Amino acid sequence: QDYDALGDFGNRLEFFPTRKLKAWAMAVANLDEMDLRRAELGLSVIRDDGIRFDLAYLYRDNYTPRSTVSMGSSLLDLTGEHGYLEREYIETQTIRGQVYFPINEKYAGRIRLEYDLEEMELSQQFYELIRDLHCWMGSLAVGEDNGDLTVMVMLSLKAYPGMKIDVGM
Repeated sequence: QDYDALGDFGNRLEFFPTRKLKAWAMAVANLDEMDLRRAELGLSVIRDDGIRFDLAYLYRDNYTPRSTVSMGSSLLDLTGEHGYLEREYIETQTIRGQVYFPINEKYAGRIRLEYDLEEMELSQQFYELIRDLHCWMGSLAVGEDNGDLTVMVMLSLKAYPGMKIDVGM
């Protein structure tokens, strides 16, 4: 790690034209090399029954997210890709689709698929069961990431949904 470097700068803009429609744009740039690390454009539609559809375009450069190092925690995570375990991303362009659906008062489900536009193949797929645990949310997710099977157990505080404790295998 180069701790003398300026690091990355990111910003996220969200637009809510109605309570059922949300659009966002996000970018992270490297200040040392003045190049784009990650960019995302997305749209979310929420139905009256609580089902939410998300569709986003993502560009990633060759980089390793560093929000824990940069911010001293994962409380300010613009992209949702950061965590305590480092993951190096390769340059790619993908389309991500996600469906969130309530099952009952305590349970919900989420399906997330990522399609790699350069390789013309499904690069990620995750299936998640979410349980409301009063002031916590717990979830169990099973997925595939570029051919690797992943099983994750996650806990997040309802007051701080962006802050997660996760264990992935």
